[in-house]
Amino acid sequence: MSVQEQRLEHTPMGRGLASWKQGLAAGLCGTLGISAVEAVRDRLLGHRAPYAASRIAERLAWRLARVRLSPRAARWSGTALRYGYGPLLGVLQARASRHTARWPLPARGLAAGAALSAMERLTLPLTGATPPARRWSRAERLALPLQALAFGLVTAAALQRARA
Repeated sequence: MSVQEQRLEHTPMGRGLASWKQGLAAGLCGTLGISAVEAVRDRLLGHRAPYAASRIAERLAWRLARVRLSPRAARWSGTALRYGYGPLLGVLQARASRHTARWPLPARGLAAGAALSAMERLTLPLTGATPPARRWSRAERLALPLQALAFGLVTAAALQRARA
């Protein structure tokens, strides 16, 4: 690390830059974790959940551009959505962690997961990315907060590790 980088590290801007990078990395870890959880979720449900990334990509492509995606294009588009969205959420979680720094790791992860679950439960149907939540099965309604909690916990753990 150069002398300039060492000096920058001790300024508010430098700490913000480090937090941003740590958030991206932690969000990527959370995204990898959620990818594994989604595979298990879909097996347990017996189908892709209405909020599966590929289904969201299909619905948004149709709603925004009147384009029907092939199954392969939907998988690729869903993966691109997930790996764009997850690291961004990690940055937001890193910013929010300044206010929860004294909380134990599980509490930070659960709080982030609960916030994510509430936000997705509200915005996904409102934007048309998913059908209305009232049309989801009970198992689908239960699986969304569980996967959001998994994302929050993995991301919080990765942030803690990055900052140690």
